[in-house]
Amino acid sequence: MTKIYQNFCGEDEYQKSRQTDIKPYIHCVMKSKTKLCNIEDKIKNTYEEYFSKKDEKAITYESSVHISNDKNILNEKSFEVYCDGNEYTFRMDHRYFSGLFFMILGKNFFDINPVNVMKEFYIPFVTEFFVLRFLFFMYWFKQECEENLDFVDNKNEIRRESLCFNTDDIKYGKKRKYNVIFHLLSHIKSKLHLKRPLKILIPIAFEATLARYNNVGAIFFYFDGNYENMVNQIEANKYHANATNILQRFVNSGKKARNIVDVVLSCGCFDGGHDKIIDNYVTYDNIADYPIYCLSVTFGNEVKSTITWMNKL
Repeated sequence: MTKIYQNFCGEDEYQKSRQTDIKPYIHCVMKSKTKLCNIEDKIKNTYEEYFSKKDEKAITYESSVHISNDKNILNEKSFEVYCDGNEYTFRMDHRYFSGLFFMILGKNFFDINPVNVMKEFYIPFVTEFFVLRFLFFMYWFKQECEENLDFVDNKNEIRRESLCFNTDDIKYGKKRKYNVIFHLLSHIKSKLHLKRPLKILIPIAFEATLARYNNVGAIFFYFDGNYENMVNQIEANKYHANATNILQRFVNSGKKARNIVDVVLSCGCFDGGHDKIIDNYVTYDNIADYPIYCLSVTFGNEVKSTITWMNKL
């Protein structure tokens, strides 16, 4: 059945359900220690890696990319780059460019390798069991929506915060990735002053395929501020990633899933890059479907994260 239900459009499934007159742009400012050369070639190479040459419907470099030295001139292209010395500003339509695209772009820009990208897989009966198990989990997860966070009334009220740290300075447990997640979520929880646990969604990047370019899954869990509880929940809910990736072929409910969480925490990791990148700032131009978005990228042992607060104070 998974071979029958193939969504061929190269965009994140949840974005299809967004009724908006404004493109869902991601805004990124990246500062490198040296000026990058051959920007055009690096972006072209990323397009060639990410989009299949066999897909006539995929957007192309020639039709979707605009590169300029003046960021005050918006071209309304799907992928815009503004260069100012060693600072680069990107505006990207999230419907077409996933976290995996950003990681491939980073690899080509800085000659560093992304880690923790999953591959699609299907095991008869086992996969169906995990999908059913996830649906049962999600039924109860949806029921507990008391004291939801209120959204700001307009995009001018959005607050943005950079949080950067070294992984050697945070030692909550043995695994670095869990230390990073716990540190970020503890910071967010301390500012919300909620009596209940936070409901968290962590997107998981999957390798792009001809059927799905913006190919993602997700892990859901509660965060109560206890490190061991967080680790145990994530480990127990790892099956969510493949289950949700499979479900996106059948149903278009990514927006609904994001509506029921407090925080979407996207984490990327590169093997190196701390000696090449000064800063990496990523946020949304407009209000998303969830109140708090945190994008965290680890370059070697340096974590550079941006928290976008779309909730009312």
